[in-house]
Amino acid sequence: MSLNKFKLKILKHNANVPSFKNSWGNYLLGINHYLGTTPNGQTVFDLGDNFADCFQGNSPAGRSQSGLSISGSAWECFVSWYLNFILWNTNVVVTKKVKSFVPQVIRDSISVNIANISTNSESDILAYTVPNSLLKTKDLNIHDINNAISANIHNEDLVVIQTKTNWNDNSQVPLLWDIVYKSGINPVSNITVGQNGVNPMSFRRFAYSFVTVPTTSIPKPNSVIVSRVKNLSGGNFFGHKTVTGVARSIKEFFGHNFPSVMSSSVPNHINQNLQQHPNLLSDFLNQNF
Repeated sequence: MSLNKFKLKILKHNANVPSFKNSWGNYLLGINHYLGTTPNGQTVFDLGDNFADCFQGNSPAGRSQSGLSISGSAWECFVSWYLNFILWNTNVVVTKKVKSFVPQVIRDSISVNIANISTNSESDILAYTVPNSLLKTKDLNIHDINNAISANIHNEDLVVIQTKTNWNDNSQVPLLWDIVYKSGINPVSNITVGQNGVNPMSFRRFAYSFVTVPTTSIPKPNSVIVSRVKNLSGGNFFGHKTVTGVARSIKEFFGHNFPSVMSSSVPNHINQNLQQHPNLLSDFLNQNF
């Protein structure tokens, strides 16, 4: 699948982000611990339940916090790494907001103008679908993707993902941006979203989600910070097992946002990829992009 080659460019770019690159060896200890000696689709999928432990160095893998970089940039890359692995061999691209990997039509659609002043959104990661017609295109590039999405935008999906390590200080941000993006349905005075003839409503489905570690303690279901994000269209997720009324495990992101891009269950989709591409898991674990 040629789209996979495009995804490899994204993964290679992320692998060289200093905070992520310098901490990967520590993350890998926790990842390998939770994957076990015979990894399969279910254990890879369930890695999302222990994602925060791997990121923070709290897993039973026998290491300390020392040497880990608990940074927002590293968390973005870590989340992108996991989402891209699960969505391998699908038409969904997951990328940080890097110009080389985000089509112009998508950047136009999420541009925000407040009183005629353009501003960037708080979007750390974007997940978008591409037309299936591109999947076998040789030497696929961002211009091909942009043209194809522009011509087929009403059949494509876009999810804006805000990733934050801290929940307490940041939960109000996705709430406010979700309101801004929804202004296409319920207009807000002096705020417009989109330009060059496209906006979030141009897509078949547009959603906004929040993915946090969190580095702080898990909040209570009735807390203010939970209430702020509980109704986000793209869902509220964290790197732990699902806690009812608080947040869902990051592994539930796929079923909530891209339920139809896999022909079977998520664990079975992963198993098929592992069988078809024996080196896929080791390449991801070794950052061999």
